[in-house]
Amino acid sequence: MSIGFDLCALDFSPIKGPEGNIEYLIHLKKSENEAGENLGGLDPVIVSDRAFETLAKQHA
Repeated sequence: MSIGFDLCALDFSPIKGPEGNIEYLIHLKKSENEAGENLGGLDPVIVSDRAFETLAKQHA
């Protein structure tokens, strides 16, 4: 988050985009420090893995 934003929330859309891509929803807020923080303790890799697993089940 070195661009000056705090990560407040991160999730994926349960509906794939028009090209079949996974779309993510992110809630950022302007940080008081330049580095920014992960306020929710969210791991983007875990969110991404969960998105692939969930959406693969929908299309199986």
